[in-house]
Amino acid sequence: MADLLLTFGFCWMIVAALLGLALGGGHIRHREALAAAARAGDLAGYNTRVDGFGARGTAHAHAFLWSVVCILVALVLNRLPFGQWALNSLPLTMMGATVIWTGGAVIRSTPIMAVADIVFFLLLFVVAGGLFAASFHFGA
Repeated sequence: MADLLLTFGFCWMIVAALLGLALGGGHIRHREALAAAARAGDLAGYNTRVDGFGARGTAHAHAFLWSVVCILVALVLNRLPFGQWALNSLPLTMMGATVIWTGGAVIRSTPIMAVADIVFFLLLFVVAGGLFAASFHFGA
């Protein structure tokens, strides 16, 4: 499962890069729309555009970060003192949380992002706890 998670992490970097390309490709139009809103005195429209661009930037950055975390977890997965069921479930759950969070960010759904955030955060606690236990040989 470590190989699958490692592969996923690198593939998800491509997804994050594509989100970044789309973001960068729209940057000139975004700046033009901001300038037009500012000239028109449309503060609400200006703020809506800034918020939307920031949300897309957050999706890009987090997708990239989560792919890096997946790669790091893949590199330490075989050091974790867990049974085979946990070692299979952890990568699958991490991949699912990554995909769900990114999808939630793209459609700007805070509840979807929150659920995926909580799952991912709990997985990080599990990995950190497993590494802690393995480093002190607890349970051995």
